[in-house]
Amino acid sequence: HWDDALCHGRSGVALIYSRMHTDDGRFVREAERLARAVLHGYRDDAAFGYRAYDIPAGIETDRPEFLDAALGVAMFLIEAAAPSRRRWLPLLGLRPDAA
Repeated sequence: HWDDALCHGRSGVALIYSRMHTDDGRFVREAERLARAVLHGYRDDAAFGYRAYDIPAGIETDRPEFLDAALGVAMFLIEAAAPSRRRWLPLLGLRPDAA
């Protein structure tokens, strides 16, 4: 099961693909596709708008954490909508100036 989390989900893969230096437009197109999927994955019935998938339990949970829950998804959506100085990207091992 693949959720929208930064750690292991659509927003994290989209962020990595969008940061790759390559002439291969497939990475950009896939990053855009994943970003749209994250945006459309918003759920009114989820406490934080997005549910995280708890792999060991095999269930979706409402959690506000950064790396593998709703806060990380929110950070990704903000970055996708209005790229900032990207000071938080090194936390994920990504160069802020790569783009």
